Amino acid sequence: MRETHEKHAHETDMLFEFIDNWTGFISLFKDKEKFLEATNSLSGIILINSWKLTNWISYEILAGKYFEAIRNLRFVFEGSVYAVIVENAIERTVFEQWGTLSALGLKSEIFELWDECRRRRVYKKKKVDREKVKHIVTDYVTTRIDAPKKAREQEYIGIYTEILCDERLYLSTNKMLQECARFLRLGDSDVAKLQTLWRELSRYQHFSHRYLEALIDDPDFLLLEKTNPELLKRSVTFYFETLDFSYAVLAWRFAYLRKQIKEMCDWWTKNFRITFSLTVKTLQNIAE
Repeated sequence: MRETHEKHAHETDMLFEFIDNWTGFISLFKDKEKFLEATNSLSGIILINSWKLTNWISYEILAGKYFEAIRNLRFVFEGSVYAVIVENAIERTVFEQWGTLSALGLKSEIFELWDECRRRRVYKKKKVDREKVKHIVTDYVTTRIDAPKKAREQEYIGIYTEILCDERLYLSTNKMLQECARFLRLGDSDVAKLQTLWRELSRYQHFSHRYLEALIDDPDFLLLEKTNPELLKRSVTFYFETLDFSYAVLAWRFAYLRKQIKEMCDWWTKNFRITFSLTVKTLQNIAE
């Protein structure tokens, strides 16, 4: 870590500032109502959890654990995609039926059922097999749902089935990103940038040529945690671009965070001369 700090002061400063961003956001959740809203939304969970994640990812990069850091960034990126697409699929249906937003427990049950639906391949030839989905949901609700919900069993079956028949849930992440862009009102070039970032993050998630290349360039990397200038800069770039997308999602989702997010973007432009471009564009689009 000392070596990283001494030889790469600029990147080190950025890593600590990523952590500091969080404190400005979280102070807004002192209001109990806002905190409850955040803890029942996927994007809010990612934000609150980012205190632990940004601390850990920054440490991993500083300590030369680049592959571990990038895998954690992939988790944040994927969660941000789901915070738009999956949460919209859930909330749209729940609000239409009940006139309210869903709790985290309901989202957890949908995620569990979603895994099962994908495992049993309910989506084929660009079409969701509704009967198959209803069977999976019915089996789940009748055998595992909480006792207080039993009186509304058929209602839950109907809502869960409707949510899980949303074709967007079965798209690839690349195609989900196109849907995200529609909500955030981003352009084709922004989508292409996000899709490239997703592919790069995924290459480090799996055993791939990226890992082998690092070993060929520096065999000591197989056993030792040491500074690698190229991987360091790549990790910091991935970190910045992932947070840019995540902040854009937060700006879209939480109106009361937008002022704080704009101030943070301005601070980065002034002090580091780099721009959270997706976040700035999303803020501009929302304001129009």
